[in-house]
Amino acid sequence: MGFYDKYILPKFLNCACGTKPINYQRDKIVPLAKGIVLDIGIGSGLNIPFYNKS
Repeated sequence: MGFYDKYILPKFLNCACGTKPINYQRDKIVPLAKGIVLDIGIGSGLNIPFYNKS
């Protein structure tokens, strides 16, 4: 894993995928998950706050 993959890309993806429009969509879609959920490719975990705690 190079410098870009290890340090630059994760920050860029967090910034790009953590925007208000994307979080708005997450807020609508992620809580619809039911049962046992396996979030494949969880990355930095930006979806986690949107899951129902129960």
